[in-house]
Amino acid sequence: MIKKLIVTDIDGTLLDSTSNIPQSAIKALAYAKENGAYFTLASGRTLNGVMPLVDTFKITCPLILANGAIVYDIKNQKT
Repeated sequence: MIKKLIVTDIDGTLLDSTSNIPQSAIKALAYAKENGAYFTLASGRTLNGVMPLVDTFKITCPLILANGAIVYDIKNQKT
């Protein structure tokens, strides 16, 4: 079985110019997750800066943070 992973940046990619999540992105990610895709974030932000989005999208995959310097495992809560 092929697994699919969607990874997106936050600022200027997932969030629009007013720092809101467009409804189209919410719908697209919900559709992808319903169809078996995994979803996570890659960002220059730190863990505290991404947690609201982790909660919004119920992300369980590891996060890529601090411009790739940190990979944080949500499930086990460790770097």
